[in-house]
Amino acid sequence: MVEEEERRRVRVAVGVCVGLGAVELAFFGLIWLGWFVSYLSWDPQSYGDPPAAYQEKSLYVAAAASAAVLVAAAFRSWRVAIGQAIAGGVLLTLAFAAGSAAQGYYESSYENACHAGGFCDAPAPAR
Repeated sequence: MVEEEERRRVRVAVGVCVGLGAVELAFFGLIWLGWFVSYLSWDPQSYGDPPAAYQEKSLYVAAAASAAVLVAAAFRSWRVAIGQAIAGGVLLTLAFAAGSAAQGYYESSYENACHAGGFCDAPAPAR
């Protein structure tokens, strides 16, 4: 009986972790999809949005995972707390990796737009 109760708790904890992780990844993906959409233009002088604002928004998703750690710890659901700590670490790593890759793409896109439009004497906009 005690073993069955423990199995049920593990299933619930895994379900909560997977559900929260899926929601967090979905928000993360939507944020960076929004950044990508800013580059869809037929205008050769268009260079999209700088990625800093999108990186900041994706860091909020990692902060939400950290808040979930605190809530789970308050309810003494250690499995969920550990799972959310791992998810927060992964999201934090992805946010910084995506931000640095996006910054390189942004600079390249700005340079291409610069050469297409002849405004090359202007420096690239600040991050």
